[in-house]
Amino acid sequence: MHGSTGSLDFWWMLMVGTTVGLTLALGLIVSVLISQRTKLKLEREKLALARASEKKYSDLFHNVSDIVYVHSLDGGILQVSRAVTRLLGYGSEELVGRSVREFVRPRYREAFDSYLRRISTWNSREELVGIIPLASRRDGALYLFEFRSSLIQEDSRTIAVRGIARDVTDRMARERELRRSERRTSALLVESRRMQDNLALLSREILKVQEEERLRVSRELHDDMGQILAAITMNLEIVSRELLSDQAVIKKRIADTRVLIDQVFECVRRFLRELRPETIDQLGLLPAIRQYAHEFTDRTGIEVVLKEHQVVEKLGSEQKLALYRIAQESLTNTAKHAHAQCVTIAISKENHSVVVEIRDDGEGFDQTGNRRTEISTKTHLGLLGMRERASLVGGEFSVQSRKLEGTLIRVSLPLQEELSTQHLEN
Repeated sequence: MHGSTGSLDFWWMLMVGTTVGLTLALGLIVSVLISQRTKLKLEREKLALARASEKKYSDLFHNVSDIVYVHSLDGGILQVSRAVTRLLGYGSEELVGRSVREFVRPRYREAFDSYLRRISTWNSREELVGIIPLASRRDGALYLFEFRSSLIQEDSRTIAVRGIARDVTDRMARERELRRSERRTSALLVESRRMQDNLALLSREILKVQEEERLRVSRELHDDMGQILAAITMNLEIVSRELLSDQAVIKKRIADTRVLIDQVFECVRRFLRELRPETIDQLGLLPAIRQYAHEFTDRTGIEVVLKEHQVVEKLGSEQKLALYRIAQESLTNTAKHAHAQCVTIAISKENHSVVVEIRDDGEGFDQTGNRRTEISTKTHLGLLGMRERASLVGGEFSVQSRKLEGTLIRVSLPLQEELSTQHLEN
């Protein structure tokens, strides 16, 4: 009885054990299958991502407007974008396997070989930038490309070079034209400066001849007309003494004639002073300006206030004459155009210069527009003459004016004596 029971237990345990074993084996098989399926799914997803990435790279590679390239260390073309067809007329597939050197004209190949040699000593963290000329298959014309290359490395070893080449033919042509234009402009500026120098010399000679002619005319007027008028006056004096006392009417006419002759004398003297103010040579610039200002007030009714400084007498004779002419022309302009009541002439010393400021309270003019056009109008030709006079004796000239606020003319002339002393001290 016990034997039967033991046998049943054995078979029961065997059956249970077998069932458990089969169940475990089946579970293991299922687990392996699931793992393999999951791994296969992941591989497929990776492959899909890789293909998508490759397509994205290919689209980017081929759709960029510039030429994208990969070449070997000896210049062999490994890969090139389709932009090369549009720019140079070659199909990308017919370029792969050939050397870039084939498409570089002989005269430029040494430069390309130098580029290849530089690759061996190249710092991989930097781009290599340059210009390479390539010939077009379509028309044989030479196109200039700016390239930017970088290294492709694997296990710290350089295996190839990749980069982008941009067509800069038009840009380089514009730059060449710009450089030519700059050279032409520079040449024109040199010629302009030369002509300005010649014009300055001509202006100086014209002013010199003008002053010499004024001096000649003033002397002739003084010598010839003065003597004639003096002789007429003397003759009238003699005739007046010889006339009888009852010839009062004739004496009255003679007296009137003397008055007219005196007026002619005064006109001639004023004309002589305007031609060549002898007061400058005899007494100095300040008395000459003072005298002219007094006559100007008598003639126009415009008050002239003179603020003097004796430093002006240290100027050279040409500088004094220039200042006198500028003051003369300024007062003339004021009388003609400004409708002023008063003019102030202030003379002062600033550093090593004499400064003369001539200010009126007249109508002024608008300087907000183009100043050159403003001063070049017929109304302001006198200002141009003053500027030229100041420039010819080493001075600076400026004008400030506003509508209804009057005009300020400023002239600064260097004191040559003080500048020479300062130069020696230094």
